[in-house]
Amino acid sequence: MDWGFVFYLPKNKKKLKKIACLVMVCGASRMRYVEFFTTARQEFLFIGMIHAFQYFEGLFQAVLTDNMKSVVHSRNKLTVVFNAKYEAFMAELGFATRLCKVRTPQTKGKSERLVDYVKDNFFPGRSFTDLIDLNVQALQWCEQVNDKEHGTTGQIPSEVHVEEKEHLKVLPSAEILDRYLWVARSVNIDGMVSYEGSKFGIVHSCHEKRVSIARFHDTILIKDSQGELVGSYEMASNRKNYYHPQQWPHDYRRDNGGGKKKYGHAIQQEYSLFEDMDPTDFSDYDAALRGGF
Repeated sequence: MDWGFVFYLPKNKKKLKKIACLVMVCGASRMRYVEFFTTARQEFLFIGMIHAFQYFEGLFQAVLTDNMKSVVHSRNKLTVVFNAKYEAFMAELGFATRLCKVRTPQTKGKSERLVDYVKDNFFPGRSFTDLIDLNVQALQWCEQVNDKEHGTTGQIPSEVHVEEKEHLKVLPSAEILDRYLWVARSVNIDGMVSYEGSKFGIVHSCHEKRVSIARFHDTILIKDSQGELVGSYEMASNRKNYYHPQQWPHDYRRDNGGGKKKYGHAIQQEYSLFEDMDPTDFSDYDAALRGGF
């Protein structure tokens, strides 16, 4: 397992943007799994690993990775202290983690080569509308390369994986997986939730400031703190905003002024009361104010 980073050019922009790419490779069959995220933060690592295990249809005894901060808190020659959240994640799912030696990334060569393969073969010249569209394309690409003869083994990964699956452990219950697949996000004033570069509306009857959101393949689901579904969307091309059909009450009128108050304005006439005043004499000014200092 490894993270890589790739760059793309947003539409009508001149500056490249960076996104993270999580790759996993099965040790025996060389089956590949690739998924893209906005960053390499820990919550996305957990989501990507679960998606990979689901794609491989089982759980491996151990995962080989490097000494990333989201996995390792500290280590020396004798001991390894795992990141507390990652250690809990390992325990709940039921797998072990082996670490590469410090500054020797070649010990996880399979995943290193897959990162390069993604950068050289999948990503260059590709067009996509958003991160979800890119991940749908990445999954299709994985299906294609997993059905081709592997350059090192001379075998077809998807065929070898049929036998490999017999040695994998069963994934834990959906209740455990959902604790990692669903992430918390804030709801803005218009009832929109940001996730993976797009915004999704929720039903207006939900008044919670934070909700949980998850992606399952090309479907986005949103639920409240009680587990009730408050939004469901099938992803479409060239869309950034997804509005819920019941996002606002029927009598709601959206404030297109951005919430700013619109004050009245004054009009200056051709004649001003103060034009003929002596700048050294304040009596007229006092009279105009109907008072004094």
